[in-house]
Amino acid sequence: SDAVKAFAEALSGKIIDSKGMDALRSCVAAVVSGNDPVLKLLDNRTKQFFRFACRWEEPAGDQRHGTQEPSYSPVPMRTGRSIVKHGETSGESRSGKHSSARAFSVASGKEASRLGFALFAEELVEASDAARSIINLCCKQYGGNILDQLLVNAIQDGDG
Repeated sequence: SDAVKAFAEALSGKIIDSKGMDALRSCVAAVVSGNDPVLKLLDNRTKQFFRFACRWEEPAGDQRHGTQEPSYSPVPMRTGRSIVKHGETSGESRSGKHSSARAFSVASGKEASRLGFALFAEELVEASDAARSIINLCCKQYGGNILDQLLVNAIQDGDG
């Protein structure tokens, strides 16, 4: 309690009286118990952002030209020679190899800003890209063994 009081006084630059300490205790208790409205809002928005990021799928067609044809990127050609253009190597950006990652970054950056996380948008995009990649890898690697069994169990539990 003394350490919290000293910390609060150091941050505020003022002496905190007993009434102020009571208010501080109730605020800390609300945060610790999960009843603080600001913390709840932050938690809900963070969950909403990660739901968006983990459910994001690349658009199926080229939406800019109004067609539903899939947009294919050219296969990069390897010459054994590194070509540097504006800080990029091997022609990765020109080949479209990372167009999906760019599309995800743009979409998740807009969503982060929409939810009020513009200050942390870049970090959230990186974290959500890692989360999405891990989930996709797990589903591809273990989906048949785990997800199919979970579906069978759910169907059997529903019948019984």
